[in-house]
Amino acid sequence: MPPYMGDLAQYGMIAALSTRFEDTLALTRLILGGVLDRRPRLQLVCPHLGGALPYFVGQIDHQTMVLGRGAQHITRPPSAYLKRIYFDTVTPWPPAMRYCYEMIGPEWLLFGSDHPWIEPKLLAGMIDGLELPPGHRELIMGENARRLFRLGQGQDRLPVARPKGEGSDGTSGSGRDATSAKRGGWTGKLPALDALSPREGMSPPGTCHMACSSSPGRECQ
Repeated sequence: MPPYMGDLAQYGMIAALSTRFEDTLALTRLILGGVLDRRPRLQLVCPHLGGALPYFVGQIDHQTMVLGRGAQHITRPPSAYLKRIYFDTVTPWPPAMRYCYEMIGPEWLLFGSDHPWIEPKLLAGMIDGLELPPGHRELIMGENARRLFRLGQGQDRLPVARPKGEGSDGTSGSGRDATSAKRGGWTGKLPALDALSPREGMSPPGTCHMACSSSPGRECQ
């Protein structure tokens, strides 16, 4: 149990904050531990818009790149790694959604609701309220997940999103822009949120909640 868990027992803060702290710690450990350098093709999905990390990653950039603390396993600023990690939208706060959308782009956001704890329509409405450019809502609400999890027809041909300019081996190369992922013959529409069953309304299957922070010796494969 993390040492701070006892402090969160009051006022119902375990449900409100503990998972966000765990997301932040796990994602920071994966980055600073060099996992993404050693596994350049590893695909990660972090829930809750990356916990708190997107909002103070600049401080970690300064600690590692300027002060040289904890940078022995990484080859670029920690903020650069965030732009190759998928985040789900399970944070019911439109300014946070807007910030992550502008930071990592629509190709790296996945619609999630944490249903039944949060109503899917609530988060979908917040995404609609962002008034995104044409096509960006569709990426977030389903096309990114279909590409990532190889769903639908022609799944063997669906490209995996990578940072622009990065090749299929994770090194610099021509690469494919994530917006070119609408392939494989998929022409279906997402079901109306009113028609979703509790299971269908949950976060996309395979979303990793990254409990690595509680297992210091374990490395993602």
